[in-house]
Amino acid sequence: MRRDWLAWLAALLWFGALLSGIVGWEWYTLTPGSKGTPVAIEAEPGGWRLTIFVHPHCPCTRTTLTELMDLSHAEPDLAIRVLFVIPPEAPADWWNGPSHTIAESIPGVEIVQDDGTEARRCGAETSGHSLLIDPSGRTIFCGGLTPGRGRDGALRLWLSRMKSPSGERVDAPVFGCPLFTPNT
Repeated sequence: MRRDWLAWLAALLWFGALLSGIVGWEWYTLTPGSKGTPVAIEAEPGGWRLTIFVHPHCPCTRTTLTELMDLSHAEPDLAIRVLFVIPPEAPADWWNGPSHTIAESIPGVEIVQDDGTEARRCGAETSGHSLLIDPSGRTIFCGGLTPGRGRDGALRLWLSRMKSPSGERVDAPVFGCPLFTPNT
């Protein structure tokens, strides 16, 4: 009888630990990073432009970059710019890694190193922070492109909604690593 009770207790503890691990992971995945206040976001008129600020070692942002690959094929007229935020004290090759490799493979993407100046000007504090600029130079979207850390989103559907002429700017939470923390 006592043995059965211990088996049930062990199973209950195991299940509780498993459940709390899952809940903890989901809480982390769905908790957005911080967003700053943009100092000035002005753009010259042109075509549709998407700018994404990336921490080179953020695993969460790799999902966004992978989705951008599909988006670039579906929307060849969309200019995509990926800014890797590099701390001044970082080694020269610090920005090379999986995220950089994925970004390089996106057709037509412009890859830029940023010392944090541009990120701060645009209010970007979390990896994956994105700005969508319409042809008139207005920022119509500011935030993250995914529904959680490392989660896929319907990026093509999102872009078609953003391109609709609602006229209002959309802000969204950003899910990723802090841009100004030198994760290695």
